[in-house]
Amino acid sequence: MKNPKVTVLMSVYNGEKYLNEAIDSILRQTFKDFEFLIVNDGSTDKTGEILKSYNDPRIKIIDNEKNIGLTRSLNIGLRIAKGEYIARQDADDISMPERLEKELSIIENNSEIIMVACWIKIIDENSNKIRFWQADIEYNSPEEIYYTLFFENCIAHSTVLFDKELVLKIGGYNESFQKSQDYELWSRLSKIGKIIKIKENLVIRREHNINTLHNVVNQHKINEERLFLKNINTFLSNKLNLYTLLSIKYNNSSWRIGESNILIMLNTLNKINMEIVKNAPSFLERKKLKRCIKNKRNKMIKKSFPSVLGIFKFVVKCLLFVPRYFLEYAVFFFTFKRKCSRLKVSEDKKYILCIIPYMVVGGAERVILNIAKAFEHEKYSFHCITTVNANHVWFNKFYPYFQNIIIPSRSITVDSIFNRYFDLLIRKLNINVVLISNSLIGYKYLPKLKSTFKHIKAVDILHTRESFGIKPELKWVIPYLDKRVCISKDLKEYMVEVYKTYEIKNNYSERVKIIYNGIDIDIYNSVTKMKGKFKSKYRIPHDTKLISFIGRFSYEKNPFLFVDIVKKVIEKNSNNKLKFVMSGNGPESEKIKNYIREYNIENYFIQTGFIDNTVELLADTYILLVVSKSEGIPFVVLESMSMKVIVISNNVGAIQEIIKDGENGYLINLNDNIVESFSNKIINLLNNADEYKQISRNARKTIDSMYTLKNMGNKYKDLFEDLCKK
Repeated sequence: MKNPKVTVLMSVYNGEKYLNEAIDSILRQTFKDFEFLIVNDGSTDKTGEILKSYNDPRIKIIDNEKNIGLTRSLNIGLRIAKGEYIARQDADDISMPERLEKELSIIENNSEIIMVACWIKIIDENSNKIRFWQADIEYNSPEEIYYTLFFENCIAHSTVLFDKELVLKIGGYNESFQKSQDYELWSRLSKIGKIIKIKENLVIRREHNINTLHNVVNQHKINEERLFLKNINTFLSNKLNLYTLLSIKYNNSSWRIGESNILIMLNTLNKINMEIVKNAPSFLERKKLKRCIKNKRNKMIKKSFPSVLGIFKFVVKCLLFVPRYFLEYAVFFFTFKRKCSRLKVSEDKKYILCIIPYMVVGGAERVILNIAKAFEHEKYSFHCITTVNANHVWFNKFYPYFQNIIIPSRSITVDSIFNRYFDLLIRKLNINVVLISNSLIGYKYLPKLKSTFKHIKAVDILHTRESFGIKPELKWVIPYLDKRVCISKDLKEYMVEVYKTYEIKNNYSERVKIIYNGIDIDIYNSVTKMKGKFKSKYRIPHDTKLISFIGRFSYEKNPFLFVDIVKKVIEKNSNNKLKFVMSGNGPESEKIKNYIREYNIENYFIQTGFIDNTVELLADTYILLVVSKSEGIPFVVLESMSMKVIVISNNVGAIQEIIKDGENGYLINLNDNIVESFSNKIINLLNNADEYKQISRNARKTIDSMYTLKNMGNKYKDLFEDLCKK
């Protein structure tokens, strides 16, 4: 029997919702000479039943015993496939009937083409058109695709048709990439042949909550950074040392590459145009790239010899830098050294130096404050230095728990001067452990710390997946840290995956430790004394129940979802005496006010702005809603549960580590009808006092068992004791 021309390859894991639509779109293709190879990757839903319901002889099913991930499943399919070409299809996407016919016609009639793709249209989970993918539409020719892939992906995975033997020859999909495996393969293929795109929407891609979860998006970002460095390094081999190219300073969350280095890099390219500028990663300065285009006029870039003006600018920069350096050194020598002599120094203790950016209202700063609070100061001495020039509004909160608080008198811009600050402090205060929390300058000091003070241990605290220490550009700090503390199991698991992505070969993942945050439950024990204060302040009747949102008004905290839930609750339960409190501020504040006004439900809302101390509000709150798109274990959840306030939360990130659905709170899965699910839980609690009492008691027990300040302090004490023994 003759082998089919094309193998359509699909891998599916728990894809029951859209699977029929995806399969049917392939079976309706105008081109008929294909086999449809579907890898069921350990699905636990009705995927298996759906697959068995098809009798089409072109469908062949491979069942994985357990879930092994998309990349490995695709490689299994590649090795089994009988077709000369592979066409990819995702289990939630839709192919237009003429897709295979049109793609095959191009690759068959042009020997230089090794892969064909097409444009996509993006729809949501309800099949409503959302948008087009800009990079997909802009870059279509082999040349445009080739250069674009150095910077980012511009080809949707489920649109491609490629030469099977060629892909197998170069090793198939790279199994070290659990995400962005398609981009990694395109990057290799583009170096050995031409890739072209059909300028037609032949595939509809579906975006829904599952494939836009924060951890998935973040993993893609990490892999894209990794691929960019790999691509540029390969491209510039024997022409420019990558380390020199990326001689960079990290500033304002952007990478900066010197103009001369950009020019050197672009000298290796045959073409540079606005498409490449638009597609360049955020750490390349757009102005300098555009200047390259202007000089180049889309032709071969000339060698960039220094001009007279360039030399003049360089001299001026040097003249400006030298006095600044000496001025900062003078400030260090005449002020800071003198201040150091006045610092309080204890004896016979263990000394911890905390390096933080500032003392302001925030979860990361609160963790450091709580650690110092939890310790016995007869045995430990805590010191704190800030590294960012800011209004340190929490200075008075920190002051009682730190023997010394050092705030540099001015913003230091030269790293070597700050290193001198640290060296002097460590010697003066006999520091045993340096504890870093979200301080970039603290991370930059680590190589100097470890070379000068080999006996001192370095620890950092990672609060969220966006913490400084997790960013790809700071992966070089990993060997310098003796321990890394994650505030949740979810974050630790994420860090282990990040280490695998970075291809860290040593056992540095063993240094990652979980310590849950804790709160001072004594503050929340006197809840009865505080009841009624918030309601009195805002003239709310005593018998009115409050449902609250406490957090920043920003995209990731999702305040618009809270408003949607409120509208639904009002529709279902208009008789109840309810008020909805939104406490916080942020970039979406005005939009939220307008959104509430559009629904004509202003009378139900109280917007307090930012509240530093939320205890009074929580004392009067009946239910707290957490509607974030991503989350760790926020302090407001710990506080609410300690005060027996029931929390209903999106099931994201680490939240399920503290909230057990139906036991001490409620979790709403993202792939549910979220607004309906939240409103139903709220209505149920409003009408079921006995259930409310049981859940609220369990919430308090959870805090008492694991999330107290004492428990947190003991964990850090064990950590510091263990480090100081080594």
